[in-house]
Amino acid sequence: MRLVKLELRAFGPFGGSQEIDFEALGEEGIFLITGPTGAGKTTLFDGVMFALYGRASGDRRQPEQFRSDFAEETAVCSAALEFAIRGERYRIERQPQQVRQNAKGRYVTVKAGAVLTGPKGEVLSKIREVDARVVELVGLTAEQFRQIVLLPQGEFRKLLDSSSAEKQEIFRRIFGTQKFSRLEDLLREQAGEAQAKMEELTVRLQVEREKIACAPGSLLEGLCGAEYPDYDAILQQLEESLQAAQGELERAAARRQEVAARRRALDPDALARQNQGIAALAIAKAEWAAWQAEGPLQSQREEALDLARRAELCRQAMRRAKEAAERAESARRQAEEAARALAENRPRWEATQAGAEALLEQEAARTAALRRAEALRGQQEQARRRERVEGELARCERTLQRLGQLQTYLQLRDRRQGGEEQRRALTALREAALARGEAEAALAEAQRRAQEESRRHLQGQAALLAEGLTPGAPCPVCGATHHPVPAQAGGEIPTAAQLEETAARVEALRRRAEGARAEEAACRAALPAALQEVQDLPAQDAALKGELAQLAAEERRLADQVAAFIPLDQLVAKGLDTPAGCELAASRQQSRREALEEERGQLADLPLPHQLEGEAAAAEVEAKALAERIAARRDAFSRAQERQASLQKAVDIYAESAREAAAAAAAEEETARRQFARQGLRPDALPQGGEEEIRCLEGEIAAYRERGAQWQARLEGLAEYEGKVPCNLEEAARQSEQLAAEEEALDRQLSEGQVALAQNGGCREAIAALLAQRDRWGEGYRDAVDLYRVASGQNAKKLSFERYVLSAYFDQVVRAANRRFAGMTEGKYTLLRRTEREKGNRASGLDLEVLDSLTGKTRHVNTLSGGESFQASLSLALGLADVIQLFSGGVSLETVFIDEGFGSLDAEALECAVDTLERLRREDRVVGIISHVEWLEERLPVALAVRPLPGGGSRASVRRGGRESD
Repeated sequence: MRLVKLELRAFGPFGGSQEIDFEALGEEGIFLITGPTGAGKTTLFDGVMFALYGRASGDRRQPEQFRSDFAEETAVCSAALEFAIRGERYRIERQPQQVRQNAKGRYVTVKAGAVLTGPKGEVLSKIREVDARVVELVGLTAEQFRQIVLLPQGEFRKLLDSSSAEKQEIFRRIFGTQKFSRLEDLLREQAGEAQAKMEELTVRLQVEREKIACAPGSLLEGLCGAEYPDYDAILQQLEESLQAAQGELERAAARRQEVAARRRALDPDALARQNQGIAALAIAKAEWAAWQAEGPLQSQREEALDLARRAELCRQAMRRAKEAAERAESARRQAEEAARALAENRPRWEATQAGAEALLEQEAARTAALRRAEALRGQQEQARRRERVEGELARCERTLQRLGQLQTYLQLRDRRQGGEEQRRALTALREAALARGEAEAALAEAQRRAQEESRRHLQGQAALLAEGLTPGAPCPVCGATHHPVPAQAGGEIPTAAQLEETAARVEALRRRAEGARAEEAACRAALPAALQEVQDLPAQDAALKGELAQLAAEERRLADQVAAFIPLDQLVAKGLDTPAGCELAASRQQSRREALEEERGQLADLPLPHQLEGEAAAAEVEAKALAERIAARRDAFSRAQERQASLQKAVDIYAESAREAAAAAAAEEETARRQFARQGLRPDALPQGGEEEIRCLEGEIAAYRERGAQWQARLEGLAEYEGKVPCNLEEAARQSEQLAAEEEALDRQLSEGQVALAQNGGCREAIAALLAQRDRWGEGYRDAVDLYRVASGQNAKKLSFERYVLSAYFDQVVRAANRRFAGMTEGKYTLLRRTEREKGNRASGLDLEVLDSLTGKTRHVNTLSGGESFQASLSLALGLADVIQLFSGGVSLETVFIDEGFGSLDAEALECAVDTLERLRREDRVVGIISHVEWLEERLPVALAVRPLPGGGSRASVRRGGRESD
């Protein structure tokens, strides 16, 4: 990544707009940033950091504080950075949240914003998207970027002198090893959870052990009460106890079932019910015998019911036959009435048929009247058509006249436009002629001056030769030894460069003159042939101007006439904007007029329309009257026809109904006869009675049968008491009380035994499950505790997992730092990471010491001198930058800023430090140094000077070779 350009607006001490061109500053590879304290040097780094990551370069400033106190109230604070990555340029611009004055004078809050523009013009404008894309492009987080590119004061001296714990906090932010610390926390949580689980299992085992029901003095009671219980022995003894208890419960349950069965047999209620059942059985047998004795009377009822039912069937057949005969007689009378009405209507029907011939004659007369009216209407329409044709002919005449006016107007317009084009061409020709004259005059003047300068140059050259002449010495030009009149310069002598510049100017003016002459010829060629040879251009222009004025006046007059019948802005839409279009339209109108005149001749002999109107109306009235009379006759005929058809239909229907009724009556009479024969009865010998007698007999028979079913069901319900005898209830009650006492004792024994059995069985299952769970958790518990102890530093080296990872990073940083530190100190010092454990619980593994090659001994880095500490700090910072780039995917950072105390170095150490930074330049890096050391100002040819302004605020300018420029 290479910084290209930084633009700050209303940012920090820069109240206006400040632009820093890093490409120009980095041409030499290394440059100085100088200025008084508080002028705003660090603000430049804030601008870079804020533009990329939305943060300051240090921890003491917030983005909301960046707005300049020296800016105008309406200004917007922003920072824009242009940077290049792998040859592609990006631009990012951010503005912090701020309060500014709007156009109405009100103070409003401007929200924070960010815009990233890619090399192909793609734009991201959401802050989260921009932040993510910057980290993706640069390959570094904000903390890593600040540590590599922007090295604030004291940061890498702190890295050199800090303790292991302090270095751990620094490296944690840079290398992102918080995940390893979080892993330690996770292992601690897992170990705590595992230990809590094991303690919980122990407590639960104790609770289950205390719940076991033990017999006093038994082996199981002793095992359960031991201080360190043997759960395997407890489970074995508990299993044996459960098996013995189960056997006792089974025997008690069998005895209880036996006692309960005997007690149920001696139940006093049951015995009382049995005595009652025996008595009820005797009663039921007597009632059943009485019911069976009534059987002969029931047979007589059934025979009487059968005779009554057969007689009722015969009576129903006789009633149906009588009703059918009555319906046949009614149908016969209706048929006679319908025939009489048909005979009475026949004379009227025959009279209506006789008038049908007159109706046909009236229809023919109406048709003839309609045809006559239609023919008259057709002639009337032709007469009206003749009037329309004459109107259209008049309109054609007017249209032809207007088209003639329009054609004259268009011809005048075309002549005027052509004249205006000629006048514009003449004007262009006049301007081209003037330009050609000016160019030729300028060329002549330039040629004159060139000749004069050439003459002065030759004279000056001669004067120069003359200055070298000595009496008696030969002239280098003519060889004479006598020089009576040496040449004099006579003023300033033009140089060869001036002569070349003058010649170039003459050549340019010559090309300008040729171009003007070519332009004049082109303008003259654009004129009509008659005007190409005109020389007096103003006179010709005046003549054209007068002619155009006359044409314009006539055009306006004709335009008013044309506009009276067609708007001028509609000419193009109607195709009438050219004389040819007008001529075509006139030709069409002429053809139309000829066709109309021919049609008018064909219609000349027709009467007038009002004459034909009366005749046609009379014919239509006659046809209408005939139509009304025809409709009335047709209506009367239709009604008579419908009446005749209706009467005839009624006769047919009633006749058919009479025949069907007579047949049905005969069929019903035959059915009744057959029913009497089937039942063996005669009409004159039917028994008395009817439906009432049938219902009475059916009730008596059903009641007899229902009584029999009831007593039979009663006997079946009491069958269990058959053969039994009544018992003594007092003796049975005494035996039942003895059995109830024994049953209650057995119930208590079973209940207590089942509770104890269930409780001890549950304890056995719970203890076995808890022991299995403890076995499963035991190995995981030991692993979790061991892992936590190792990862948290509870090991022989007192080194946590995170610090172990950081020590690997730190080793690489130290190796990279030693490559530069050895060069700065000429191999005298080597940085080493201290690996010995610290005393007590103090963190270790990230402390530094230095190996002195002269003594072969190591000592703490805080024993180095101020200059040596600076060299070590700078080496360590640069080594850290190399490692971060390596672990960030090999990102290339081509710009680095050093903000450190170079004033603590002596001249030799300072030279060595600058040489080290020079080597960075050879690594294709641009190095910016912040310092007040005057030697650096003399040593480095390029500097960025940040100076405070008299009225407040600051301004940055570039200094090259002692000269400053914005």
